[in-house]
Amino acid sequence: MPELVVVTGPIASGKSSVTKMLAERLKEAGRTTAVIDLDDIVAMLHAPVENVEQSWGRARDVHGRLVGDWLSSGVDFVIVDGPIYSQNETAALMRCVATGIAARRVMLLSTYEIALTRVAGDPSRGVSKDRVVLRLLYDAFARELPNIEACEWTFDTVECSVDDVVTTIARVLLAN
Repeated sequence: MPELVVVTGPIASGKSSVTKMLAERLKEAGRTTAVIDLDDIVAMLHAPVENVEQSWGRARDVHGRLVGDWLSSGVDFVIVDGPIYSQNETAALMRCVATGIAARRVMLLSTYEIALTRVAGDPSRGVSKDRVVLRLLYDAFARELPNIEACEWTFDTVECSVDDVVTTIARVLLAN
């Protein structure tokens, strides 16, 4: 049975770096892996700014269907990268996932100050480079943190490297 790994956390906490390296580590171990970034799905939609909530809702629905399709395709692992915090967001992700497949959740944490440094050096960043926007998003994440579904793993990426995170997760995933 395939495994679903959900890597979540605030902006610039290392989600994309972890998912890419984890996929490579699993591939090196002879396993097939699909990585699906929610931000990539959102970026496919071009809609008026005033429809941002509706756009994210649509993208979450499409994302969930894509995750379900990859899981049923015969791959060993599907790794999801994105802000999936609430029960509604998790429900959208899991709506098309076959019964019996549980999400193994990974929470990556960082500080606003470190995130600000990370986004400043990343040419692919858009609005998240804005100090005010990033601060608002970090404050919103902090308010949401007590309500976020339990995670199997939590890492402070200020204190540990991407390689440390990936090694820990891969060791468990490959032991099964």
